[in-house]
Amino acid sequence: RFTEIPNGYSSHFCAFDKNNNLIENIIYKTIDSPIQIKKYVYQNDKILVANETFNEINEAKEIERTMFGIDTFFYNKAGMILEKRHYYKPKTDTTFSFTNSVFYYYTPNGLLAYKENSVDKSKVIYTYDNNKNVLEEHAVNYILKYKYDSKNRVIEKLRMNNNELREKFNYTYYKNNNLKSKYHFADKDFGNWEYLETYQYDKNKNVIESKINYNIPKKETIKSEHKFKYDKQGNWIKRTTTNSNLRVEIITRNIIYYQ
Repeated sequence: RFTEIPNGYSSHFCAFDKNNNLIENIIYKTIDSPIQIKKYVYQNDKILVANETFNEINEAKEIERTMFGIDTFFYNKAGMILEKRHYYKPKTDTTFSFTNSVFYYYTPNGLLAYKENSVDKSKVIYTYDNNKNVLEEHAVNYILKYKYDSKNRVIEKLRMNNNELREKFNYTYYKNNNLKSKYHFADKDFGNWEYLETYQYDKNKNVIESKINYNIPKKETIKSEHKFKYDKQGNWIKRTTTNSNLRVEIITRNIIYYQ
């Protein structure tokens, strides 16, 4: 398990089982005010139940309302997910209400063909290349398109709405597969920006420098530098980040290992 504490203001707690499955994830607005609590139950490393508690916090850092959700998962004998059921209730209710199910359907060779919402019958349909990479994802109101390099790494992702380009990503990589650069364009409905971000890494494959060159909404460059402190297992336990605006963020992690 580990905790992250940025600037002593908020924290992020995670716990894992012996198979490295995430079993608890808590995000805090302040040290004693959790925003979101997620807990997971597994069987044979397959997630069976996901419980979520979500607190809406006002400007005074007080909880305005609390909502609860439960997702349950069902699999076939091959371990492929067949159905995800979602239940929901606000804090004032005593019982959970069924919201919807998502059903999963597969091709004869085991690839996800499409998934369908039980309520509105909307589908998300997938197509693949010869290497079983997703080429297109078709939904009711969008299409995602992907391109890959010879190592099956994503080099382009497009989001189309009504045959119009709404969002675009391009990626380049170092020889060790670390991400070298990311280009991102988004129209006004998806962020209204265009930028190119580049990355440099240390020997532990953690980013030690990132640089964002914006074209939209205005031309500017933001550079961030990250310094890490590592424990004996090679995991970082402190990260100090300084950006172009001289803003400093310090995140510490307390990691407890299984014996």
